[in-house]
Order: sequence, then structure tokens, then C-alpha cells
Amino acid sequence: MSDTPRPDSVMTNIVPRPDRHPASETSPLIGLVALIKECESIHDALTSARARTSRLVVALRRHRKRERLVNSTLESLKQLKLQEVGR
Repeated sequence: MSDTPRPDSVMTNIVPRPDRHPASETSPLIGLVALIKECESIHDALTSARARTSRLVVALRRHRKRERLVNSTLESLKQLKLQEVGR
């Protein structure tokens, strides 16, 4: 007889048969795959959130800059004390 394992015995060692082992022993591999997929999903969501946050920060800075410009323009106009044209 040879010491080379038969293909069906090799597969039995890698993937347990449901009739011989409880389901909890087959789930770690499935659970690990699910965890990895969940991590990838979270990574994608965080990448998207980071991009959206960056765009929001840029928009808020532009808004603040415009607000300062409008306020300074109004202050300059008040200091000019322009005469009303309609009198």
C-alpha cells in the first residue's frame, strides 16, 4: 500500500462533512469570509464619507469667505456715507 492520501480523504481533512461535525465547526471559515466582506464594505463607506466630508469642508470654507466679503463690502459702503440719489 502507498502512503499517498486518497483525494477524498484529503478533502475530508480540509472541509468537514456536515454529517460528522456540528455546524459550528464549519462556520468559522464562512464567518471569516463574512467578516472580511463587512470590513471591505466599511472601508468603502468610510472612503466615501471622507470624500463627502472633504467636499463639505471646502464648501463651508467658500461660504465663510463669501460671507466675510459681503460683510466687509457692506461696512465699506456704510463708511462712504453715500448721499441718497432720490432726494
